[in-house]
Amino acid sequence: MAESFDWMNTPPTRCKGNAAEVHDEEVRCRAMLYAKLGYPRARAEARLRANFEWEHDRLGKAAVLKRIPALVLDTYQRAGVELRKKR
Repeated sequence: MAESFDWMNTPPTRCKGNAAEVHDEEVRCRAMLYAKLGYPRARAEARLRANFEWEHDRLGKAAVLKRIPALVLDTYQRAGVELRKKR
């Protein structure tokens, strides 16, 4: 007789919000990680863009790609990372 375990019957969790909100939050979380690791903002943007392009290559372009620069800039400012002007 097999025993039943609680973790086997756990209902799936659902993200609150629509896809755009979930993607934006994912970008913010990853950008904060890159800021804490000392990544330059441009490198963080490039890496996030490449990650989302790879993750969504079969689904078409992700709408979040256009928002990545603004989301990364906002996150880096909140993190207190010194932002240098591009010359």
